Amino acid sequence: MEKRFRFTNDKIRSLPPNPPDARGTDLEFSDTDVMGLKCLVGKSGNKRWLLRYRNSSGKRRSIALGRFPDIDVSTARKVARKHLAQIAEGIDPLEAREEIKSQPTLSEFFWDTHLPLIQTRNRTWKQDSQRFRTLIEPTLGQQRLTDITVAQVQQLQLKLSQGGKGRKPLSPATCNRALALLKTLGAHAVRLGLVDTNQAAKIPLLQENNIRTRFLDLDDSKRLLDSAGNFKNRSIGGLVAMLLLTGCRLSELRLATYEYFDRKNRVLTIPASQTKNKQGRLVYLTDKMLEVLDSVPAKPGNPYLFPGRLAGKPLSNFRTGFNQILLAAGITDLENICLHTLRHTTASNMVSAGLPLSAVKAQLAHQSIQSSERYAKLTPKSLQQTSEQVSKLFSD
Repeated sequence: MEKRFRFTNDKIRSLPPNPPDARGTDLEFSDTDVMGLKCLVGKSGNKRWLLRYRNSSGKRRSIALGRFPDIDVSTARKVARKHLAQIAEGIDPLEAREEIKSQPTLSEFFWDTHLPLIQTRNRTWKQDSQRFRTLIEPTLGQQRLTDITVAQVQQLQLKLSQGGKGRKPLSPATCNRALALLKTLGAHAVRLGLVDTNQAAKIPLLQENNIRTRFLDLDDSKRLLDSAGNFKNRSIGGLVAMLLLTGCRLSELRLATYEYFDRKNRVLTIPASQTKNKQGRLVYLTDKMLEVLDSVPAKPGNPYLFPGRLAGKPLSNFRTGFNQILLAAGITDLENICLHTLRHTTASNMVSAGLPLSAVKAQLAHQSIQSSERYAKLTPKSLQQTSEQVSKLFSD
């Protein structure tokens, strides 16, 4: 039987199995068109492609190219020639393949490398884990870092924003959080030398049009404070009232414990572990704030100022209660209001009362005055007064 001939699909298909009593496992045939391209036929009749070569050190090597007929003759020759070109440049294709296999997938990189790092630095690591698991991993998780392309990142953004196959389109803000996480992962991989380019950085964020502009004026705020004070669940009512009175972030108060409550000096300490900027701060308590805190009964064995139903746990899952408080206060546009609206409201009421932005910055613990300017939204009443003053300039 001729062992060297010009390969064609018909000739490869007609090759007989290696005899059962043969000493070797495979019967080997050589292509006369591409040096080193082999077809190996097993005793069961299966056929596979192999390229035999010498690397730059003169060592004999071989690299598998796939099985016939999954890989036909034309494709096998194309792949073999590509490897031979690498060999001519001093690159061992087998070593290059092994190096690629050693590259982590995006999932491996996130869970094994990135997550352990952000758990020590980032308070939002749980949110990042959830975003990766639900928004990114199903599409790109099994891709190796070096294989991820700009087009794939763009396609993921379109998939999230447009929906499809039973999936609802996600808001621009949600899509942007996913893309921002991909950008962060890419930057981390670049710093570690795992990739040369952060492909996600080339994709712009979507324009966000879902910024909440709703806030409560002083009359709304007073009714809400009364409603919270009368709410039957004192943990929920007390937390809502304190959010409105202090302008604190939800997590800062929800996780507040008696350990950091100094009644004698009328101070509540917010530890660095619970603040957005990782800097601890003090909340100075007024008579009204102390009255609210006193109205929330402590639970034995529970360290939190606003205890939840579960033993030893803080308050959680109270959106329904918040809605009831809003409705009791005559505030009905629930879809436009969230708990963070109360922080907006505190800043707005402070500015409308004539307090300087520096006071807003201090009360809300902003790092920059620009953040205070963003939160300090003017009320319709103050805007009307401004318009009247502008008109008066032309009345004389």
